[in-house]
Amino acid sequence: MNDKKGVVVECAHEKGKQQVFKTGAKSLNEIRFDFSNLTEEEVNTEHLGARLLLCAALSCYTNTFTNNLHAKGVDVRSMTARATIKKEKDDTRRTKYTTILLELKVGVDDKNEAIFERVREDMERGSLLTYSLDEGIEVEYDVTRV
Repeated sequence: MNDKKGVVVECAHEKGKQQVFKTGAKSLNEIRFDFSNLTEEEVNTEHLGARLLLCAALSCYTNTFTNNLHAKGVDVRSMTARATIKKEKDDTRRTKYTTILLELKVGVDDKNEAIFERVREDMERGSLLTYSLDEGIEVEYDVTRV
C-alpha cells in the first residue's frame, strides 16, 4: 500500500463475516465490525460509514472545543454530544450526505459564561475535521486487482 505522510488506517474485509480497521492509535488500535449474525440486508442498512464519519466529527469537534475552553482556564464539568447526518439525491439521482448537525451540551460554571460564548462563536468555524469536510476534502483512489 502507498505510505503517504499523515494518518493511516488499514482495513481487512471478510465478506459476510467481519471488517477490521487497524487505526494505529494507542487509545483505539482496532475497530471490528462483526457481521456473522446479520443478514445481508441488515449489513447493508447498518450505515457504518456514516456512523464512523459522525464519530470522527464528534471526536475532533468536542476535543477541540474542550481544549479551547481549557486553554482559557475553564473547567469543563461535563459534555454530551450528538451528531446526525442527512442525505439527499443529487442531480444525477445519486445519494450523497449533505448536512451534519453536531449538538453539544457543555457543563461550565456560570462565572465562565462569557468565555464559553466566545469559544462557542469561534467554534462555529469548525474543528480541523469539520472545517475540512465543510471545505470539501479531495478524495483520491488507488485501486489495484490482486
